[in-house]
Amino acid sequence: MSGDIDLIAVERAVNGEMPAYMTTDEKRAAAGALVGNGFKLKEISERLGVRAVLLTEWFPQLTPQHLAPPAHGTVRAYRRHHRNGEKPCTACRTANSAVDRARRNFQPIPEELVA
Repeated sequence: MSGDIDLIAVERAVNGEMPAYMTTDEKRAAAGALVGNGFKLKEISERLGVRAVLLTEWFPQLTPQHLAPPAHGTVRAYRRHHRNGEKPCTACRTANSAVDRARRNFQPIPEELVA
């Protein structure tokens, strides 16, 4: 970062009062302060008007963590089979059918089938 950073503008941006104009270096400094205060990627992006992709380039620790693959016998696994062009296994087909049946009959959906 260069020495041409308006610290007042950075402070205002961190406090939620976005100045009319901020340089890239000022936005990066404000984003760094927000990261240090525990703000999430989406919150920082919206507050500073900076694309999430650019924020993850500046701060790689903001990159979203991927979920673990779903266990067989759940609706998520059933959808994964379809996404991958596979025929769903029996456990996944059974889980998807049970959830569909519950939705059609306005019944509660078992948590273990949608996890």
